[in-house]
Amino acid sequence: MLKTGDRIHFLNPEFTDKRVLHTGTVQALEDGEVVADFPPPSFPVEADGEFIVFYESRRQFVQHMARIAEVRETEPMLVARLELVGDTAPAEGREHYRVTTISADVTATLGDEQECKVVDVSSTGFAVLSTQACSIGESLQASIKHEDEVCSGLVVVQSVLERRDSTRYGLRYVNQGDTPSQFESGLNQISLAVQREQLARQGVDG
Repeated sequence: MLKTGDRIHFLNPEFTDKRVLHTGTVQALEDGEVVADFPPPSFPVEADGEFIVFYESRRQFVQHMARIAEVRETEPMLVARLELVGDTAPAEGREHYRVTTISADVTATLGDEQECKVVDVSSTGFAVLSTQACSIGESLQASIKHEDEVCSGLVVVQSVLERRDSTRYGLRYVNQGDTPSQFESGLNQISLAVQREQLARQGVDG
């Protein structure tokens, strides 16, 4: 449940070529609705507009549809009252089959950190172990590599699990520009290659 001071993020699903999470702060809760401020985005925000909002709840990154009930200010910050619509849903959203890559040679570059260990991969994202500090909702450039297959692009941190000597980050890729399936295609190729390796180790002809 959101409370005053929480970070909240939103994106406009109509601007699929600009899928960047805009981060703001909850200023107040009014009769079940959320008043939040954000740096003004590059697209218009008007009453009755619909967005997808993301926030952390009980250490899980969740998403919610929201309607702009009121735009109170536009400068220097956008201040809007949001009506949350429907139920929350997990935002990590990697409902696709995840392949464990602990025993495979799969590495990633996350931001400026290279050679991060990849612990699982699916067609929509992957999870890494990292020593850097990242926040839920943060977007970073990333790449993932397995043998000769490399794919790269923008990812969003959607889950954080602190470990003794590193942090596990669940990442989801973000479609950009006119190549929306490039990252997904690469992730699928890596996933299939790792599964073939696993079958070979088990003595199964894959």
